Amino acid sequence: MPEISPVDEKGKLTQDAGKYAGLFVKKADPVIIADLNESGKLFHSEKIMHSYPLCWRCKTPLIYRMSRQWFLKMDILRDKILKSNKESKMAP
Repeated sequence: MPEISPVDEKGKLTQDAGKYAGLFVKKADPVIIADLNESGKLFHSEKIMHSYPLCWRCKTPLIYRMSRQWFLKMDILRDKILKSNKESKMAP
């Protein structure tokens, strides 16, 4: 299946989200629920209180989104890096 991630770096829905494009994901929730309700496709809706991850700096809700990432295997380099650190001297 294709990987679909209709959320950009700013937490806004992309063109892949159709008529919801440009909306911040948290602000889109009630709009999408209302649309589902109006079209008769909403099975159930309720608010549930639960813990949610927040940014440690600004305390805004974190948004999970798919992104391309690189991971480096450091096990191979760890000993060399630590040895280099011990040999390094700070400039006066």
